[in-house]
Amino acid sequence: MNKLIKKIQTIPKSYYTYADIRKIAGLSDSSLRVALARLVKNNDLARLCQGYYALNPAQVDYERLACEIYAPSYLSLEWVLARANVLSQQPTHLTLLTQNRAKKIMTGDVQIQYQHIKTGMWYGYEIKDGVAIATPKKALLDWEYLAKNGYAPRPPYEEMNLKLLK
Repeated sequence: MNKLIKKIQTIPKSYYTYADIRKIAGLSDSSLRVALARLVKNNDLARLCQGYYALNPAQVDYERLACEIYAPSYLSLEWVLARANVLSQQPTHLTLLTQNRAKKIMTGDVQIQYQHIKTGMWYGYEIKDGVAIATPKKALLDWEYLAKNGYAPRPPYEEMNLKLLK
């Protein structure tokens, strides 16, 4: 097994930033870039997105990763409502709100969507285990706000159990 992989395994995380790996690698930046490229090419390491890697993408905490990649941001809309069992459908991507520009990122097989929201709407989320997540009520309010402004489809109320919103 590669020495660098053994060192990476000592980091107690499900994914690693370039900075995490640089701290333990003992290599120059140019040598580290080459080593990481070779590990990715040989499928010993997965590149999730620019500057983020994982040994096993199936074990990555994508919620935490999504909040870290493009901060400040918090999980909202269909992801939160499905997680709270308000929405019966399982979303195909993570949706986060940010005060930065809207953008989409593919991290392996997981799509992460960031939607811009104005400063006055930046509230109603909690940080749990390093993940910023909207309350279910706020997630629905965020969805309505984005739909009203043409940035999201109308929430599918017929597929929601609104009694679970407290």
